[in-house]
Amino acid sequence: MTSGSSIALGGAIILLYTLLGGFWAVSVTDTLQGLLMILAAILLPVAALLELGGPVAFWSALTARTGAQYMSLTGGSMGLLAAGMLAGSLAVGISSLGQPHLVARFMALRDTRALRLGQIIATGWYAVVFFGMCLVGLAGRLLAGATDNPEQVFFALNAALFPSVLGAVLLAAVLSAIMSTADSMLLVAGTTVAHDLGVTGRHRAHALLVSRLVIAALSVAAILVAIYIPATIFQRVLFAWVAIGSALGPIILCRALGRSPPPARILPAIATGFTAAVTCYLLPDTPGDLLERSLPFALGLAVLLFRPSR
Repeated sequence: MTSGSSIALGGAIILLYTLLGGFWAVSVTDTLQGLLMILAAILLPVAALLELGGPVAFWSALTARTGAQYMSLTGGSMGLLAAGMLAGSLAVGISSLGQPHLVARFMALRDTRALRLGQIIATGWYAVVFFGMCLVGLAGRLLAGATDNPEQVFFALNAALFPSVLGAVLLAAVLSAIMSTADSMLLVAGTTVAHDLGVTGRHRAHALLVSRLVIAALSVAAILVAIYIPATIFQRVLFAWVAIGSALGPIILCRALGRSPPPARILPAIATGFTAAVTCYLLPDTPGDLLERSLPFALGLAVLLFRPSR
């Protein structure tokens, strides 16, 4: 099966269960996909460490066979460049505030107890997955050898360390990461358009139809972009994350902090954050991508909060 056919098939599956099941189906599948992802984030690094002889042997081999930049948290940078590298990496988290599919999960919480439980689960899940995938990347330099595409390290380690059956299960974790985000974004986009067009309330059947048509249209557009405008997964995800987060994050942050900016500033703030994200993406990358990851959000927030002197 070609890559284009695989993308089309995966997009069709996501579209089908999102249309049929709605928010409940997306929430259930996200839970199952999250469990599968954390399973992969534990099993693959552990298997890699055992293959290399344990944590001590792994670290010794990594030190001996890789450059100093791979052993440094700042990529070998020093001084202000190192600070920019760290700040740019941490700035990715700012855009989390503006992701509508994440905000929808908070809106669905039943009570304060569910909120606290969700905070614990989310923090623990992210810690395990991020730490595990960092180990996979480092171990891949020792076990997978040189590769022209670093995004293939997971697949190379999976094939080398596990039998085909278990490897297929772990391979599904990658698809789970894609599906859990795509279905949530599609559902939020469809319901938002239906709400903004004023077809909610008494016209529930009409709203459902509009929502499904929007979801279908966005799915087809996304499939075509993925097939005919190639780019790395990291590039696409980072741009989408920053652009959406910078457009919607400032107003969500203001509302969460109890501030109510003038309504006339909301649309300009959204346009400013999004436009700045696109502009920074098209510019050459700054060290640590600090400019791309933080400036658009800051500009959108400034539009909302700036008060001219009288």
